[in-house]
Amino acid sequence: MNLQVRSEDHTLVLKPVGRLAADTHEQLKAAWLTSAGWTYLVVDLSETQFIDSIGLATLVSGLKTARQRGGDLLLVNPANTVRIILDLTAMNRVFPTMPNVEEALEWVVSQ
Repeated sequence: MNLQVRSEDHTLVLKPVGRLAADTHEQLKAAWLTSAGWTYLVVDLSETQFIDSIGLATLVSGLKTARQRGGDLLLVNPANTVRIILDLTAMNRVFPTMPNVEEALEWVVSQ
């Protein structure tokens, strides 16, 4: 997995490219554990082609961390294969989902 990371006003934006799975999830988790000053996590899944149960658990861990900080974790535009997994596991009800990063950042500002 390739991971793109940026931050904007108390929001950490992560974009995993490739697989978010047992062999790659630590990279995503390390990004939010080593970044300071954020309250909200925005995870852009538009270029994530695969996610397994460990990848889902990593997102839940990020959600828990964000909520402990008074924020939330938002998913952005999950690729079709990832969207199917989110739907099958009912995780689509757990994570707020936005169509693009810009709208996710606007939502954060409105909170």
